[in-house]
Amino acid sequence: MLARLGHRPVALNDGAAVLETVPLEHFDLLIMRWDGADLCGVAVMHRLQQQLDRVPPVLMLMTPDAPGGIAEAAQAQIEEPVTDAALAAALASLTGAAASRSAHG
Repeated sequence: MLARLGHRPVALNDGAAVLETVPLEHFDLLIMRWDGADLCGVAVMHRLQQQLDRVPPVLMLMTPDAPGGIAEAAQAQIEEPVTDAALAAALASLTGAAASRSAHG
């Protein structure tokens, strides 16, 4: 989906890779899992905030079985399921029209 919007997504497989790569390259948006395999997305975000003067906007994704009841709390706030078209529009508004790089970790 991001490639169709003109972006060049970069897949990073774990929090350590995100912490290593983000300070070295420019990213307009980070898309991270809430419940990452080695570090949760929130821990990665906090570490980036400690390392960098400017952290790109972070879009946090979670699975329905995310720990701590966060998925249930979020679901209670969502009136309608998010469609691909709505997600594409939201991503386009977050990242602007210019082609750029995004990371998923």
